[in-house]
Amino acid sequence: MTEASSIKLQGRVKYYNDEKGFGFIQDKNSLDYFFHISDVKADNPIVKNAQVDFEPIEEARGNKAINVTIIASSRPSSKSKPKFITINNERILLSKIKKYTIDSHTLHYRNHKPVPKPPKGSSLLKRLFFSPDETVLYSRKTFDYLHIYMFDGTYYNIYSDPEAKRIYEIRIGQNHINLQYDENSWPRRELNNRHNKVAKSGNFMISNNLEYSSEPILEIVNKLDSVFNSL
Repeated sequence: MTEASSIKLQGRVKYYNDEKGFGFIQDKNSLDYFFHISDVKADNPIVKNAQVDFEPIEEARGNKAINVTIIASSRPSSKSKPKFITINNERILLSKIKKYTIDSHTLHYRNHKPVPKPPKGSSLLKRLFFSPDETVLYSRKTFDYLHIYMFDGTYYNIYSDPEAKRIYEIRIGQNHINLQYDENSWPRRELNNRHNKVAKSGNFMISNNLEYSSEPILEIVNKLDSVFNSL
């Protein structure tokens, strides 16, 4: 495939298949360029005869348009509604969304504080039953995420809390504490319970495919509300 040039061309949408997400743009010299919805850089609806600008590239199967921008529709209408919403550079067809909700999740994680040791000179019995305050060693972070249910049974889980992202990426993996106690001692059992909470809270994010978005989820919800409340 030929690399994209810095040349920008203008044309109009000659044909567009809304369900399959592809179509053709005709430039001012009547040359046709194939384009896919993933190459359109806006949430504006794509309609026939809409004016666009784009970057042309040449592929084995013919001309293609990328970085397509909708300039204006030849027949603007106040009734025209967006058909897609873009989240993390992925365009989601609005008609396939069944419902959406805001849920919350709590991350349990080992913080940076060091594990306290039994006082010097403690007896073996006191060392065995020495109980570090696990509430000091472990912290929690609760955050909201957007759950989008699709009619085909798939879903999207989006969160935008940067602190939760940092904790998940850095702290959640540090699920190890080196305690010089017997594995069956009370402190070890209690801290292992904390380990399990850390593991479960991290596994939840993996098994439910929580994706981070730099766009606040409330802004995404506002976009969805503006579309669905007007239907």
